[in-house]
Amino acid sequence: MATHPSEASCGHGEHGAPSDTEASNLDHETLLNLLRLERQKTAKAKEATADLKRRYAPSPLTPDSLPSIVEKSFQLARKMHVRPIICMPTPNTADAPETFHGKSGKALPIFFERFERCLADAEVEDEAAILSHLLNYVGPSVSEWIQDQETFQRDDYVGLKTSLLTLFGNPKKLDSHSPQDLAALVITHAKSEATSPDELSERRMVFETMSNKLVAAGKLQESDRDELYFKSFPMAKREAIWNHLLKADPWHPRGEAFPWKTVFRAAVHLLESRFDADVVRDPKPTVRKVLEKVPEPRVNMLTPGEDESQDPYKDRRAAAPKSRVLRAEGHLQPEYAHSAGSNFAIPAVDDDREPPPSACPRCSPLKRTGGSSARTAISAVNDG
Repeated sequence: MATHPSEASCGHGEHGAPSDTEASNLDHETLLNLLRLERQKTAKAKEATADLKRRYAPSPLTPDSLPSIVEKSFQLARKMHVRPIICMPTPNTADAPETFHGKSGKALPIFFERFERCLADAEVEDEAAILSHLLNYVGPSVSEWIQDQETFQRDDYVGLKTSLLTLFGNPKKLDSHSPQDLAALVITHAKSEATSPDELSERRMVFETMSNKLVAAGKLQESDRDELYFKSFPMAKREAIWNHLLKADPWHPRGEAFPWKTVFRAAVHLLESRFDADVVRDPKPTVRKVLEKVPEPRVNMLTPGEDESQDPYKDRRAAAPKSRVLRAEGHLQPEYAHSAGSNFAIPAVDDDREPPPSACPRCSPLKRTGGSSARTAISAVNDG
């Protein structure tokens, strides 16, 4: 069987049949198998061509065939129709869920309802994509908390949703958190610093929500909560807050943490550059004013219009010690009166040292409570 030169070059003839040279080198059985395969390929090609002709052959329109033709046309049109791509709405727009900052757990059910409605409209079904979209609709601190959860790491949207509802005390919660969870939150917050008052408020809300439940359940003491919240700040900010609060409230015991709400106000003032002495309310305003500045005693006790010579107590008051006059006028507390009318001066003693033997034993409590501010005020009383 003669073949075209181009066919011989590729080793096969028409339909992939062996060339004359190849056929002469094959045994009888192999040659028959090759010919049988060629016949099968040819038969299948003819059958496919006939099927296409039957499928696309025009059919006459009859009253009986018209409904089926119209239905098939609609089915084909629906298959060929390209549906527009619906994306998730941009955050903080009318169609988007309201951004959840963690300020109130009551907003969570509505938030998840709108968020899942947007997911359905955009046909987002992959849980990894769902969690990625979720981060766009929450505040920075809530986003940070979500990314630290194990459910987020394994793309478990349902588990993460349950954890959020549980965290914010929603009735749909399944279990309660432990003090270890609160400690983990504190460590997470301490690793990064809040850069705005809004972010600081979000962190405070998450901390308050968790700690309130633990305190109510008796799993956490108020003093422990104060200490944990203080430790939720980086070390540098902790030192700044602590030093400032001690200046604003020198009466605070050194071994006791400040109330966590006071620490929060101080941190906000620090971020807003309003770090002044008004962060905390003075716990002892009357004593503080007396110690800071003692006014001069009112020697003239007469009413306006009276002559000083008419005062029967003039000589007695002039001979009385200054401490008695100050105490009578209400300008000096009794425990400090013994040093005001004498030449005894309280020495400058550091808070971490014991007073020298010559110090007045009645003044030793000042070392533990008042500190340097109290010593300065007492020196002013002595000078007066």
